[in-house]
Amino acid sequence: MFRSKGWYLNNPLCRKFINICILFSLAFAFTIPEADAQNNPLRFVWKKLELDGQGPFADREFVSLIYDSKRNRLILFGGGLHGRNYNDIWAVDLDKNTWTKLEAIGARGEIPEPRAMHSAAYIPESDRMVVFGSDGTGLMFADYNVYSFDLKTSRWSVIKTKGEHHPRMVRTAMLYIGDEKILLFGGCLTPFGNLHGAGSINQITLFDLKTGQWTKIESKGDIPPPHTNPAVALDRRNHRAIMFMGSTFTDRESYLSEVYVLDLRNWTWTKLQTKNPPSARGYVGHALLEDLNRLIIFGGWDGNWQRQSALGETYSLNLDTLEWEKLEFTGSLPSPRAPFTAASDGKRMFIYGGWAGVPRWGSLYNDVWELSYEK
Repeated sequence: MFRSKGWYLNNPLCRKFINICILFSLAFAFTIPEADAQNNPLRFVWKKLELDGQGPFADREFVSLIYDSKRNRLILFGGGLHGRNYNDIWAVDLDKNTWTKLEAIGARGEIPEPRAMHSAAYIPESDRMVVFGSDGTGLMFADYNVYSFDLKTSRWSVIKTKGEHHPRMVRTAMLYIGDEKILLFGGCLTPFGNLHGAGSINQITLFDLKTGQWTKIESKGDIPPPHTNPAVALDRRNHRAIMFMGSTFTDRESYLSEVYVLDLRNWTWTKLQTKNPPSARGYVGHALLEDLNRLIIFGGWDGNWQRQSALGETYSLNLDTLEWEKLEFTGSLPSPRAPFTAASDGKRMFIYGGWAGVPRWGSLYNDVWELSYEK
């Protein structure tokens, strides 16, 4: 006896059996990723970059470092030590693993004087690096110019500015927030914080690269205390800046372990109530790994003058759960260090230089390390 095509769809028992199979299939499909996540947790890896070519000599601190996404390279500028500053520019080609010194050009007065403790930001739309601030060493007066370095032609220029900004020279967080606008937060007037009453500040200033306009921003909410060397990263998906608070100069230098978020749409600060935070520290390297929604910090200094050595732990803050985690590694690791400089492409963190201890104790490094992760 031949049954018509699709006869099983009209049979109640067959339909019930098919529905049960579908439910089991869906349940199995949705439980597999969870099992994989448990059995295969994230694996973070530090790797020292073995670079060919002559890089900068290990006689500088407080350099700036950016990631040039169009050429997959790092750009290092300036830095100095014991009153001797530099204004040279070096590139690390991450495809070829090579150091290259860039020969900068520019008219007189448009090439920045040698400097350290300055800030720099990468502007992808206009393919340039922007530099602001200086420790003042070797300069006759405070330099409040904003310098632009064309990453295609290696030409320096000075951006004409207008408007008023809070005077600051050093240790300022500079963050590119898109639309040719730069946000500056914190910093101090002198390299040594409270010297002559020039302590840390907590003023936000916005700079428009198109118009050269400085604008003071009146923020609200959980406004963080005055700060130097803040570690600030851009959370593009949520239109906010995320800041790890480290060192602050008021009556004396002190250290914190707090995280603040600034909503870039309404300039409102929120202090995050994180779980299991690391001990208080400043001068950390940091990056926001966008795919993971995690803030990474490494190294730093906690003010322990008896120990003198810098810190060498790596911590991860899950921005979904607000829980800190101390990361564990196998294999080689960067030496503890502070202060040093860091940059990120959103998936990796790169660090350069730093001291083995503070104040200026032990070895001064000129190595480059990469932190990446595997799922």
